[in-house]
Amino acid sequence: MAGRADILKHMRAKHVGVFQSAARLYNVAILVRRTNTASLEHVGEPYATPKRLDCKAKTADFDVKPVGSKCPDAQRKSFAGLVVDPKIVGEKAFKASKMAKVIEEWREFQKQLRPEMATFEQQRKLTYIPRGGVYFVERNPEDPYFGCVKFSSSSLITAAKCVHGDFDLYGIVDMDAPDQMIRVREDRLGQKHTRSPKFFDVQHFVNNRLGIAMVLHGSQETYATEHKDDDLDIFFPSGRIEYAGPAAADIEAFYKKEFPGRTLFRKDEPALDIKGSYVSPGAL
Repeated sequence: MAGRADILKHMRAKHVGVFQSAARLYNVAILVRRTNTASLEHVGEPYATPKRLDCKAKTADFDVKPVGSKCPDAQRKSFAGLVVDPKIVGEKAFKASKMAKVIEEWREFQKQLRPEMATFEQQRKLTYIPRGGVYFVERNPEDPYFGCVKFSSSSLITAAKCVHGDFDLYGIVDMDAPDQMIRVREDRLGQKHTRSPKFFDVQHFVNNRLGIAMVLHGSQETYATEHKDDDLDIFFPSGRIEYAGPAAADIEAFYKKEFPGRTLFRKDEPALDIKGSYVSPGAL
Protein backbone atom coordinates (compact mmCIF):
# COMPACT_ATOMS: atom_id res chain seq x y z
CA MET A 1 0.00 0.00 0.00
CA ALA A 2 1.29 3.45 -0.92
CA GLY A 3 2.34 5.76 1.88
CA ARG A 4 4.74 8.44 3.00
CA ALA A 5 7.70 6.04 3.03
CA ASP A 6 7.33 5.49 -0.72
CA ILE A 7 8.18 9.05 -1.69
CA LEU A 8 11.68 8.23 -2.96
CA LYS A 9 10.14 5.89 -5.53
CA HIS A 10 8.61 8.94 -7.20
CA MET A 11 11.21 11.68 -6.73
CA ARG A 12 14.85 11.86 -5.76
CA ALA A 13 16.08 13.00 -2.36
CA LYS A 14 17.26 16.26 -3.97
CA HIS A 15 13.76 16.87 -5.32
CA VAL A 16 12.27 16.35 -1.86
CA GLY A 17 14.60 18.97 -0.39
CA VAL A 18 13.73 21.49 -3.10
CA PHE A 19 9.99 21.17 -2.50
CA GLN A 20 10.56 21.49 1.25
CA SER A 21 12.57 24.68 0.70
CA ALA A 22 9.90 26.16 -1.59
CA ALA A 23 7.16 25.39 0.92
CA ARG A 24 9.13 27.07 3.70
CA LEU A 25 10.13 30.13 1.65
CA TYR A 26 6.62 30.94 0.39
CA ASN A 27 4.72 29.61 3.44
CA VAL A 28 2.65 27.23 1.36
CA ALA A 29 1.72 23.58 1.38
CA ILE A 30 2.67 22.04 -1.96
CA LEU A 31 0.74 18.99 -3.06
CA VAL A 32 2.53 16.95 -5.74
CA ARG A 33 1.00 14.10 -7.71
CA ARG A 34 3.31 11.10 -7.81
CA THR A 35 4.99 10.72 -11.16
CA ASN A 36 5.67 7.45 -12.94
CA THR A 37 8.53 5.81 -11.04
CA ALA A 38 10.20 4.80 -14.29
CA SER A 39 10.43 8.44 -15.41
CA LEU A 40 13.08 9.20 -12.78
CA GLU A 41 15.87 7.46 -14.69
CA HIS A 42 15.32 9.86 -17.60
CA VAL A 43 15.17 13.12 -15.62
CA GLY A 44 18.09 15.39 -16.47
CA GLU A 45 19.42 13.11 -19.21
CA PRO A 46 20.47 14.80 -22.48
CA TYR A 47 18.17 12.62 -24.60
CA ALA A 48 14.98 13.47 -22.68
CA THR A 49 12.77 16.40 -21.66
CA PRO A 50 9.74 16.76 -19.33
CA LYS A 51 6.14 16.76 -20.58
CA ARG A 52 4.69 20.17 -21.38
CA LEU A 53 1.13 21.35 -20.83
CA ASP A 54 0.18 20.40 -24.39
CA CYS A 55 1.27 16.76 -24.02
CA LYS A 56 -1.34 14.73 -22.17
CA ALA A 57 -0.30 11.42 -23.74
CA LYS A 58 0.72 8.83 -21.14
CA THR A 59 4.14 7.47 -20.23
CA ALA A 60 4.80 3.73 -20.44
CA ASP A 61 4.84 1.77 -17.18
CA PHE A 62 6.87 -1.15 -18.50
CA ASP A 63 9.53 -1.69 -21.13
CA VAL A 64 8.68 -4.17 -23.86
CA LYS A 65 10.34 -4.62 -27.22
CA PRO A 66 7.95 -3.20 -29.83
CA VAL A 67 6.89 -5.40 -32.72
CA GLY A 68 8.91 -4.28 -35.72
CA SER A 69 11.94 -3.07 -33.76
CA LYS A 70 15.19 -3.90 -35.55
CA CYS A 71 17.49 -2.44 -32.92
CA PRO A 72 19.75 -5.06 -31.28
CA ASP A 73 18.74 -5.75 -27.69
CA ALA A 74 22.13 -4.59 -26.44
CA GLN A 75 21.57 -1.16 -28.02
CA ARG A 76 17.84 -0.70 -27.48
CA LYS A 77 16.92 1.66 -24.64
CA SER A 78 14.13 1.24 -22.09
CA PHE A 79 11.10 3.40 -22.81
CA ALA A 80 9.43 2.78 -19.44
CA GLY A 81 8.71 6.27 -18.09
CA LEU A 82 8.68 7.84 -21.57
CA VAL A 83 5.68 8.93 -23.63
CA VAL A 84 5.07 6.33 -26.32
CA ASP A 85 2.66 5.53 -29.14
CA PRO A 86 0.43 2.77 -27.70
CA LYS A 87 -0.29 1.48 -31.20
CA ILE A 88 3.42 0.71 -31.70
CA VAL A 89 4.45 -0.51 -28.24
CA GLY A 90 1.21 -2.36 -27.40
CA GLU A 91 -0.90 -2.79 -24.28
CA LYS A 92 1.77 -4.67 -22.32
CA ALA A 93 3.67 -1.39 -21.88
CA PHE A 94 0.90 -0.03 -19.63
CA LYS A 95 -0.89 -0.99 -16.46
CA ALA A 96 -4.24 -2.52 -17.39
CA SER A 97 -6.04 -0.13 -15.03
CA LYS A 98 -5.07 2.92 -17.07
CA MET A 99 -5.33 1.51 -20.60
CA ALA A 100 -8.64 3.21 -21.36
CA LYS A 101 -7.15 6.57 -20.38
CA VAL A 102 -4.04 5.84 -22.45
CA ILE A 103 -6.15 5.38 -25.58
CA GLU A 104 -8.35 8.39 -24.82
CA GLU A 105 -5.42 10.74 -24.31
CA TRP A 106 -3.53 9.37 -27.33
CA ARG A 107 -6.45 10.06 -29.65
CA GLU A 108 -6.44 13.67 -28.50
CA PHE A 109 -2.66 14.05 -28.64
CA GLN A 110 -2.51 12.66 -32.19
CA LYS A 111 -4.03 15.91 -33.43
CA GLN A 112 -0.62 17.53 -32.85
CA LEU A 113 1.25 15.02 -35.01
CA ARG A 114 1.93 15.98 -38.61
CA PRO A 115 0.65 13.45 -41.20
CA GLU A 116 3.77 14.16 -43.27
CA MET A 117 5.71 12.19 -40.62
CA ALA A 118 3.40 9.19 -40.36
CA THR A 119 6.02 6.75 -41.69
CA PHE A 120 9.78 6.37 -41.41
CA GLU A 121 10.08 6.74 -45.18
CA GLN A 122 8.49 10.18 -44.88
CA GLN A 123 10.53 11.18 -41.84
CA ARG A 124 13.90 10.35 -43.39
CA LYS A 125 13.26 12.85 -46.21
CA LEU A 126 12.67 15.76 -43.83
CA THR A 127 14.92 18.06 -41.82
CA TYR A 128 12.21 19.87 -39.88
CA ILE A 129 8.83 18.82 -38.56
CA PRO A 130 6.43 20.33 -41.14
CA ARG A 131 4.40 23.46 -40.45
CA GLY A 132 6.09 24.31 -37.19
CA GLY A 133 5.20 21.08 -35.45
CA VAL A 134 7.12 20.16 -32.31
CA TYR A 135 6.13 16.52 -31.75
CA PHE A 136 6.54 13.31 -33.71
CA VAL A 137 6.75 9.57 -33.10
CA GLU A 138 10.12 7.93 -33.69
CA ARG A 139 9.37 5.46 -36.49
CA ASN A 140 12.88 4.35 -37.38
CA PRO A 141 12.83 0.64 -36.41
CA GLU A 142 16.60 0.73 -35.86
CA ASP A 143 16.41 3.65 -33.41
CA PRO A 144 16.95 2.75 -29.70
CA TYR A 145 13.77 4.71 -28.88
CA PHE A 146 11.54 3.31 -31.62
CA GLY A 147 7.89 4.07 -30.74
CA CYS A 148 8.67 6.99 -28.43
CA VAL A 149 7.21 10.47 -28.78
CA LYS A 150 9.90 13.08 -29.40
CA PHE A 151 9.81 16.85 -28.89
CA SER A 152 11.79 19.59 -30.64
CA SER A 153 11.15 23.22 -29.71
CA SER A 154 12.84 24.34 -32.94
CA SER A 155 11.11 21.68 -35.09
CA LEU A 156 14.58 20.41 -36.07
CA ILE A 157 14.20 16.64 -36.16
CA THR A 158 17.79 15.84 -35.16
CA ALA A 159 17.40 18.03 -32.05
CA ALA A 160 14.33 16.15 -30.81
CA LYS A 161 14.27 14.52 -27.39
CA CYS A 162 12.16 11.79 -25.81
CA VAL A 163 9.48 12.99 -23.39
CA HIS A 164 9.28 11.83 -19.76
CA GLY A 165 6.86 12.54 -16.92
CA ASP A 166 6.92 15.92 -15.18
CA PHE A 167 5.95 16.93 -11.64
CA ASP A 168 2.22 17.57 -11.68
CA LEU A 169 1.10 19.88 -8.89
CA TYR A 170 -2.21 19.02 -7.26
CA GLY A 171 -2.38 22.21 -5.24
CA ILE A 172 -0.51 25.13 -3.70
CA VAL A 173 -2.13 26.15 -0.43
CA ASP A 174 -1.28 29.52 1.11
CA MET A 175 -0.98 28.65 4.80
CA ASP A 176 -1.84 32.24 5.77
CA ALA A 177 -5.33 31.56 4.39
CA PRO A 178 -5.67 27.82 3.71
CA ASP A 179 -9.43 28.04 3.23
CA GLN A 180 -9.19 30.45 0.28
CA MET A 181 -9.07 29.40 -3.38
CA ILE A 182 -8.13 32.02 -6.00
CA ARG A 183 -7.29 31.50 -9.67
CA VAL A 184 -6.93 33.12 -13.06
CA ARG A 185 -7.47 31.47 -16.42
CA GLU A 186 -5.48 31.92 -19.62
CA ASP A 187 -4.43 30.20 -22.85
CA ARG A 188 -1.00 28.55 -22.93
CA LEU A 189 0.40 26.47 -25.77
CA GLY A 190 -3.10 26.32 -27.23
CA GLN A 191 -4.48 24.85 -24.01
CA LYS A 192 -6.73 26.25 -21.30
CA HIS A 193 -4.55 26.92 -18.26
CA THR A 194 -5.38 27.99 -14.72
CA ARG A 195 -3.07 28.96 -11.88
CA SER A 196 -3.10 30.18 -8.31
CA PRO A 197 -1.45 33.26 -6.67
CA LYS A 198 1.89 31.70 -5.73
CA PHE A 199 2.23 29.35 -8.70
CA PHE A 200 4.88 31.36 -10.56
CA ASP A 201 6.94 31.80 -7.39
CA VAL A 202 6.87 28.09 -6.61
CA GLN A 203 7.38 27.06 -10.24
CA HIS A 204 10.41 29.27 -10.83
CA PHE A 205 12.02 28.41 -7.49
CA VAL A 206 11.58 24.65 -7.90
CA ASN A 207 12.67 24.53 -11.54
CA ASN A 208 15.71 26.72 -10.87
CA ARG A 209 16.84 24.60 -7.92
CA LEU A 210 16.24 21.34 -9.78
CA GLY A 211 18.15 22.61 -12.80
CA ILE A 212 15.41 21.32 -15.09
CA ALA A 213 11.87 22.53 -15.76
CA MET A 214 9.88 19.77 -14.07
CA VAL A 215 6.92 21.98 -13.03
CA LEU A 216 5.34 23.14 -16.27
CA HIS A 217 1.73 24.05 -15.54
CA GLY A 218 -0.69 25.13 -12.84
CA SER A 219 -2.11 22.82 -10.21
CA GLN A 220 -5.04 20.48 -10.69
CA GLU A 221 -6.82 22.13 -7.79
CA THR A 222 -7.43 25.28 -9.87
CA TYR A 223 -9.57 23.52 -12.48
CA ALA A 224 -10.87 20.29 -10.90
CA THR A 225 -14.44 20.19 -9.62
CA GLU A 226 -14.01 17.07 -7.50
CA HIS A 227 -11.25 14.99 -5.96
CA LYS A 228 -10.32 11.80 -7.81
CA ASP A 229 -8.24 8.75 -6.94
CA ASP A 230 -4.60 9.77 -6.79
CA ASP A 231 -1.36 9.54 -4.82
CA LEU A 232 -0.12 12.83 -3.37
CA ASP A 233 2.96 13.91 -1.46
CA ILE A 234 2.39 17.08 0.57
CA PHE A 235 5.18 19.42 1.67
CA PHE A 236 4.44 21.82 4.55
CA PRO A 237 6.39 24.98 5.53
CA SER A 238 7.54 23.29 8.74
CA GLY A 239 9.35 20.61 6.74
CA ARG A 240 6.66 18.03 7.48
CA ILE A 241 5.84 15.66 4.63
CA GLU A 242 2.55 13.78 4.43
CA TYR A 243 0.85 11.42 2.00
CA ALA A 244 -2.78 11.54 0.83
CA GLY A 245 -4.60 8.91 -1.22
CA PRO A 246 -5.01 6.61 -2.96
CA ALA A 247 -8.80 7.05 -2.99
CA ALA A 248 -10.59 10.33 -3.67
CA ALA A 249 -12.29 9.99 -0.29
CA ASP A 250 -8.87 9.84 1.40
CA ILE A 251 -7.79 13.07 -0.29
CA GLU A 252 -11.05 14.79 0.62
CA ALA A 253 -10.61 13.72 4.25
CA PHE A 254 -7.05 15.06 4.21
CA TYR A 255 -8.31 18.44 2.98
CA LYS A 256 -10.92 18.62 5.73
CA LYS A 257 -8.30 17.85 8.36
CA GLU A 258 -5.38 19.98 7.13
CA PHE A 259 -7.16 22.75 5.17
CA PRO A 260 -10.60 23.16 6.77
CA GLY A 261 -13.00 25.21 4.67
CA ARG A 262 -11.02 24.74 1.45
CA THR A 263 -13.25 23.44 -1.35
CA LEU A 264 -12.75 22.92 -5.07
CA PHE A 265 -14.43 25.16 -7.61
CA ARG A 266 -17.89 24.28 -8.85
CA LYS A 267 -18.41 23.29 -12.48
CA ASP A 268 -18.46 26.34 -14.77
CA GLU A 269 -17.68 28.64 -11.85
CA PRO A 270 -16.27 31.84 -13.41
CA ALA A 271 -12.59 32.68 -13.34
CA LEU A 272 -10.84 35.88 -14.34
CA ASP A 273 -9.64 35.52 -17.93
CA ILE A 274 -6.37 37.25 -18.85
CA LYS A 275 -4.40 37.56 -22.07
CA GLY A 276 -0.69 38.13 -22.48
CA SER A 277 -0.10 39.32 -18.94
CA TYR A 278 2.14 38.13 -16.14
CA VAL A 279 -0.65 38.65 -13.62
CA SER A 280 -0.63 37.38 -10.07
CA PRO A 281 -4.14 36.43 -8.95
CA GLY A 282 -3.30 37.60 -5.46
CA ALA A 283 -2.89 41.16 -6.72
CA LEU A 284 -6.37 41.31 -8.29
